[in-house]
Amino acid sequence: MRVTDLALTGFAGNSYAVTGGGSGIGLAVTQLLAGAGARVVAGDVDEESLTALEVTAGSRGLDIVPVRLDVTDEAAVAEFAEVAAERGDLRGAVTAAGVSPDRALLDMPIDEWEGVLRINLTGTFLVACAMARTLAAAGGGALVTIASAAPHRGTPGLGHYNASKAGVGGLTRTLAREVGPHGLRVNSVAPGAVDTPLFRAREAAKGLAGGQIPLGRIGEPTDLAWCIAFLLAEQSSWITGQTVHVNGGSLMP
Repeated sequence: MRVTDLALTGFAGNSYAVTGGGSGIGLAVTQLLAGAGARVVAGDVDEESLTALEVTAGSRGLDIVPVRLDVTDEAAVAEFAEVAAERGDLRGAVTAAGVSPDRALLDMPIDEWEGVLRINLTGTFLVACAMARTLAAAGGGALVTIASAAPHRGTPGLGHYNASKAGVGGLTRTLAREVGPHGLRVNSVAPGAVDTPLFRAREAAKGLAGGQIPLGRIGEPTDLAWCIAFLLAEQSSWITGQTVHVNGGSLMP
């Protein structure tokens, strides 16, 4: 089933910003929201993904604006927030940009450690804060960050990723408390094994079978997109500061 075949209500005419919007979970969110009639500004550092997204949007009549975005560049993030605000009726944002290279902690050079934390954690901080200010000025809305099940398992080979995603959880809860009085909700979604380019590139993914997951399969990006859409929607207006685990039952915290 294509994400554009799925029906959602309450999104038509509103605008949303999605980082990492050119592939994986971010792409699924972008297409799901746009398919429901929303205007979506999709940021991604990979220009080929953005070109493909632009072609898809044109062929399906989706209102998507692809924007090249390095989430570690504070000035670029500020411009991205401005582009999203200019679309009008801005109601939410999703921070889905991230990386997850494999390397044991004892073999990890400091530049790789810092690089992963800069993209996954500092990038989330920059985007979340910029979008929170923009949403507050627009009258409120919802932010959804992407955490992970991996830190709860201490997944080997992902020490930098685990640290960054654990940090995203703490950032999300703190921001939720700070911006709640301004009409903003901030929640996080923690994926398990999801069939994305990032996951498929990992060595550990090669030995993972759906039989190891209680629901019998690895997740699809749309599984996450549906949950994220709910957290963006008005129907979740009394949910904030939460981390929702979406993993087929492979982790039950």
